[in-house]
Amino acid sequence: MSVVTSRQQQRQAGRDRTKGACAPGAVSQQIRALEVHFGVRLLDRGNREVRLSTDGLRLYANITPRSSSRRRRAAL
Repeated sequence: MSVVTSRQQQRQAGRDRTKGACAPGAVSQQIRALEVHFGVRLLDRGNREVRLSTDGLRLYANITPRSSSRRRRAAL
């Protein structure tokens, strides 16, 4: 799950490609394994862009305390 968190943080930080110690192929394999494990698509993959799917965003919100507190504030 840290891969999903890492991906969202990279996206929020302006796609800083210098972060992360994993090769892109290894990250893709880990994400695909998570998608199989959870039975949902976690990323929307386009020609030049990859972003979290609705299910990926939901998972991200559930595994990061900061985003969960934002979600609670937004609901108020």
